Amino acid sequence: NGDIEIHAFQTSQQCVRLLRRGTLSDEPADETHLATTEPVIVELAETGRVEVEFFMSVIPLLAQATPARLNNRFPIENRPRQATLQTLKDHLLQQTGTPFIETLSDFHLLLFLSKQPQLDMLVIAQLCEAVKQHSVEGFEGNEILITSLAGL
Repeated sequence: NGDIEIHAFQTSQQCVRLLRRGTLSDEPADETHLATTEPVIVELAETGRVEVEFFMSVIPLLAQATPARLNNRFPIENRPRQATLQTLKDHLLQQTGTPFIETLSDFHLLLFLSKQPQLDMLVIAQLCEAVKQHSVEGFEGNEILITSLAGL
């Protein structure tokens, strides 16, 4: 149905205890098994290796209550083309006619703005809250601040 499923895992407490005690080897037996330094009993059989799955614990993740409203039109920060204030200006000009809250609803744009020394963390927090609420109520001053930062 196109839904994204995310599963998180961590090492079990049993695995940590066995590793600290020296029962598990630092080197894996193969891609799916851990080697032991002494024979262990797994499923009523003595063995010198244990399947990795025996030492994995599922971490429950809470689903988001609301769908994400973020877009990804602004350049990604860890790519060769680094964003500049000119990039911000070009981006804002390309988004002319788009509601400002839609333009602002971009993780990479918010990250770029958070790194600008002209904007303090209070302003960034207000921007993030506006995106979260998808509302520009009381936001006009910040919109002017961002457009002037871009030289518009």
